[in-house]
Amino acid sequence: MRTAVWVVKDVYFALRFNRPIREIQEIPIFEPERGKKALFLFDINGGEQLEAKIALSSTSIDGALGNLEAELPGWNFDETVALADNTWNSYFKRIDVEGTEEQKRNFYTCFYHALIQPNNIADAGQPPHYSTFSCWDTYRAAHPFYTIVMADKVDGMVNSLIEQSEKLGWIPIWGLWGKDTYCMVANHGVSIIAEAYHKGFRGFDAERAFNAIKTTQTVSHRDKSDWEQYMKYGYFASDLTRAESVSSTLESVYDDYAAWDMATLLGKTEDAAYFAKRKDFYKNLFDPETKFMRPRMSDRRW
Repeated sequence: MRTAVWVVKDVYFALRFNRPIREIQEIPIFEPERGKKALFLFDINGGEQLEAKIALSSTSIDGALGNLEAELPGWNFDETVALADNTWNSYFKRIDVEGTEEQKRNFYTCFYHALIQPNNIADAGQPPHYSTFSCWDTYRAAHPFYTIVMADKVDGMVNSLIEQSEKLGWIPIWGLWGKDTYCMVANHGVSIIAEAYHKGFRGFDAERAFNAIKTTQTVSHRDKSDWEQYMKYGYFASDLTRAESVSSTLESVYDDYAAWDMATLLGKTEDAAYFAKRKDFYKNLFDPETKFMRPRMSDRRW
């Protein structure tokens, strides 16, 4: 099926039931361009249960069928529930907390939510490929959290960002289903990669990683990454930028700092000097009179 929420994406699926389908009836819908609806009819005797299992793939129906066999080979519902419980508990037990039952419930619910994405969209038997990178939302706290509690996943996430950057031409701004939604400002996949390297993660090619960072921060893409303007004025000018000129500048400056940090650690003195200059661009939008960051025109006027 094809959906167009955030990005146009093809989602392949395989669906199986534990008993034969007697009849399939197509249900008319008012918006046929949105897909089809169907009614599946079964012969079920009293006391019998109908069970279904479904698997998804981002590549093909064969991929979905392979995922179905690899992830749900049997039909034992209780065993499937126990497997899911054990898998989640293997992560939850990485943190022990003290408090009331309500506090623990709140904590582990939040922990669960933090682990839903990024999610691995690779087919079974393939190297992990993570997507759903809500980078602007997650670079501040979620990804630093992953480096502590989910350290076994970090290299896979970084490798996925690198691979996607080499296909797109830049690190995805807000990656979904292997594509980019271009949502939010700046590109904090840069800081996610640089942070991982700074903290000692080495399960990825550092040269490829830095090349992804450098390309992302120097080759213009989309309307919020006009690096020629950024370098000419030392900020995104409010009269030349469609929206959010201050936010775009300040967020990009943080990524420049991250790029400077990784260049420094790699001994890339020329790149480090270049990003050292850029990481101070925030000063160009600070108004000493109001003590606030303010939009600035291309002629330097506030």
